[in-house]
Amino acid sequence: MSKLIKYQLFLLLVGEALAISYFKDWVFYGFLILPSVLYVLTRLNGQKIVFPKKIGTALSAFIFFTVISAVLSVFDRQTAIETACFYMTACLIFVYFYNRKHEARLVIDNNIIFGGLILTAVNIFLLVFKHRLNISWPHAGYNLVYAFYEGHNHLGDFLGLGLILSFHKAVKEKKLVYSLITAIFFVFFILSSSRSAYLGLVMVIFIGFWINNKNKTLSILFLVLFSILIFFSKKLPVRLEFYSQAIDSIKVRPFFGVGPGNFSQISYQLVTWMSFLTETAHNIFFDVFSENGLIAGIFFALFIFLVLKKSSKNIYFYLFLYLLVNFQTDYVYRLGSIFVLFIILASLLYEEKTSKTADQTEIYGAVSLILLIFALLCLISKMFTISGKPNLGIKVYPWEKTAHNEMIAYYKGKNDCSRIVSLVKQYQDLFPENLKVNLLAAKLYYDCQDKRQAKAITDKLYRNNLFMKDILKDVARALKNEIRRDKLIIELNR
Repeated sequence: MSKLIKYQLFLLLVGEALAISYFKDWVFYGFLILPSVLYVLTRLNGQKIVFPKKIGTALSAFIFFTVISAVLSVFDRQTAIETACFYMTACLIFVYFYNRKHEARLVIDNNIIFGGLILTAVNIFLLVFKHRLNISWPHAGYNLVYAFYEGHNHLGDFLGLGLILSFHKAVKEKKLVYSLITAIFFVFFILSSSRSAYLGLVMVIFIGFWINNKNKTLSILFLVLFSILIFFSKKLPVRLEFYSQAIDSIKVRPFFGVGPGNFSQISYQLVTWMSFLTETAHNIFFDVFSENGLIAGIFFALFIFLVLKKSSKNIYFYLFLYLLVNFQTDYVYRLGSIFVLFIILASLLYEEKTSKTADQTEIYGAVSLILLIFALLCLISKMFTISGKPNLGIKVYPWEKTAHNEMIAYYKGKNDCSRIVSLVKQYQDLFPENLKVNLLAAKLYYDCQDKRQAKAITDKLYRNNLFMKDILKDVARALKNEIRRDKLIIELNR
């Protein structure tokens, strides 16, 4: 396998795991470009790519309805479109590694073992020096090196993979180095306080004992432990609230959902208590069904079912199962590198007997080219925006929110209200139900003395976003009083 692919995936994993804010976009572009790199390498090596018929149909349908969901989204179309493109990338990665299972094994082993060691080393560094050196990163909870929320370190979610794989290698290959790695991973796995990781590992051990039929008593014991961990988890009531929001979201927008990656937008509308506000349902199926819609969700569930049904029960099956269980209670699947590892594991496990051997590499290349062009448009738009030319950034990629914000800030500095109002209307047309866009619009209309329009937007936000009622109530009342006062002044001046 080309070292380029192995190192590119490894760098994307580490780059995303560190959660340095300015790495985020580059990691996203790296994933979108990856299928084109895979296509070029396939052609250079004189190889071909064949699409598996059954699971390929399920994935194609999933992508088709996901794209429709993204286009129809009224919340955050930038996030929806980019998330849909990422799903498309993941599907192409699945197809490539389905055809190159040996390469898939090398990628999995390399990323899990060496990735785990590097991320553990970074975690140790942060534990010792973060406060001493006043280090600001990681900048978000979507990281694999440091506890961002309440002592929960997602490093544990990743190390669960390393623990399973290194233990397997220690037993099978009888090498001391793997025993030492297992010990290191186990210590930091326990210290992570990741209940989702614990649950995943316990469930994998239970299923492993059950499948191998060696000791049913131990299987039942682990199942009981699994149930106890769930029942007494402090996070269970919060998770149930998140699942409830997902179900309510599906009821409101059943067929095409709220748009890929847009769960946070519907959470604003459904949540009644700030502490229950969330960016994800913390469950991959609830996320897909509520965001992408029921139709796309059914095909995604079919994809998972086919992988499980057609899998041989080797070590990679247990790695896949560990992540699948973990994805039921945590949001690490939102990390692109983790989701891609999950997809590569699926491609490694899935087997399909087919007589079709036609070369479909050019189809693969055509779809890869679409993603490459999209990545370049995003990148060019970003560069225009950074260089102080957001107007060009918008022309290249109309859904780039940063460019719109920069344009509005520029004319706000010039107090050009006519241009501001025009830009705000354009912004709202692209993101009609986006909470932050509408909050900004209400403020800008108010600053430009269009209090009636500011009140109309505020009233709409008040109706549609339950958790904001107390916040917006006083604002709406004040705007209403100001409008009445302005009318009275006009009458008196007559």
